[in-house]
Amino acid sequence: MEGVTVYELDVSRLFPSSESPDAPETSYVNPEALAYEKYQHPATPPSQILSFKESKQYQKSRLLPGITHIQFASGFQVTDTHIQDLLAAPQCLKNLEVLIIKGIEAATLPKKLKGRSKPKEAKSAEPKSIDISNEHIVTVLKRCPNLRVLHLTGCTSVNDITFKTVIKHCPHINEVKITGLPTQPGSVTTASLAYLISRGGASACSLQEINLVNQKIDPRVVTVLSNSRPELTIIEGAQHELENAGVGVSLNSLEGTYIHNSGYVVGIDGASLKYKDCYSPMWDKNDTQSLDSLRQRFDADGPEGFWSDEEARDDTTAHSEPHTDLAQSTDDTFGTKGTAGSAFHSHAYADGNQHADQDAGIDIAMAVRDLRRLAIQDGTLDQIRRIEEIE
Repeated sequence: MEGVTVYELDVSRLFPSSESPDAPETSYVNPEALAYEKYQHPATPPSQILSFKESKQYQKSRLLPGITHIQFASGFQVTDTHIQDLLAAPQCLKNLEVLIIKGIEAATLPKKLKGRSKPKEAKSAEPKSIDISNEHIVTVLKRCPNLRVLHLTGCTSVNDITFKTVIKHCPHINEVKITGLPTQPGSVTTASLAYLISRGGASACSLQEINLVNQKIDPRVVTVLSNSRPELTIIEGAQHELENAGVGVSLNSLEGTYIHNSGYVVGIDGASLKYKDCYSPMWDKNDTQSLDSLRQRFDADGPEGFWSDEEARDDTTAHSEPHTDLAQSTDDTFGTKGTAGSAFHSHAYADGNQHADQDAGIDIAMAVRDLRRLAIQDGTLDQIRRIEEIE
C-alpha cells in the first residue's frame, strides 16, 4: 500500500514470558522506574559544611579549602559581594561539591497593637528575589570542577548562560535547581533545554535532576529532553500563571508543577502519579520540525552570545547523536491524564531524509517503549507483532 511503512520487529525479548525464565533483563521503562524520587546528595561530614543562616553571622574568612558544602539559608540576602568572596577562595571552589542559595522565603509580618484597638491580622509578605548577576556566578561555576549540586532558588536574574556553564564546566553535576518566584518568572528560557539536548549524552553524564520551576520554558521541549535523557527527572511549572498569580505560594511549593521522567509526566503538584496514570504528552504527527530548527521554532536563541562559541555551533548544525524529530503539541500543555499518548512523531525518513536510518531506530525504540506500557495495562503482550506508521 502506498504511503505505508511497515517494520517487522521481534519484541519477544522485551516481554519475557513464563516460558522463558532466563530471558535477559532490558533497560526499557518499567513501573518502578517512573516513580519519582527526589535526588539526595550523599551525607557530607559536618566539618566540611559551611552554613550561613543570617548576614550578621557571615565571615568570608571561613571559606577554607576543606569546605565542600556551602549553603546560604532561607532569608539570607546573597549579593554579588558574597559571590566575589567565593572567587577570592579558589582552593575552596576547587573542592566544592554543593552550593545552595535557598532564597528569601515568604515571611509573616507580626501583629501590631495600636492603643486599645484590636490586634491587626498578620500579613504575609511574598518571597523576594535574590539579585545576583550572571557574570560573577558564571565565573564561580567555571572554577568548580567537582560541583555536584547547585541550587539557585528565587534568583530571577540568573539566565541561560549560568545553566550552560554548569553543564559545560561541571562534569560531575547531579542536580541543578534554578527557579524564579511564584509571582515572577526567572530568566532561564527554552534555550537551556535546547542546549542540553544538543549536547547529547556526552555532557553532564551524571545529571539526575533539574528543577526549572517558574522559568520561561516551553513544556513541549521539556518532553523532547525527557525522551532523549530517560535517566533525568525534570521539574517544571509556571506558578506565576496560577490563579491569583502564585500569591501565597512558597518558594519550595510544588503546586502547579509537573514532574517528567522517561518522556512521561510522572507527578503533578509534587505528588507522584500511579503508574497507570502516568502519561506521555500528546503530539501532532502532521506538523514536525527537526532538532536542527528547534531554536527558531521555540524561540530558543537565549541571551546574546549564548550559541556563539564554535562548540555549540557544531552541536546544533552537525549533531552526531541520533537525529530527533520534534512535533507540535495538540494544545498548549499536555495530553489527557491517564492516557499514554503516541510515541510516534511524523518521521523525516518517510520522504527520504538523510537521517532516515537514525530516525527509524530511535523512533522504533520509543514506539516499543510505549507499546510495552500499553500492553502491560491492557494485558495484550502476546498480541504485539509489528509496528506500523501510516503517513
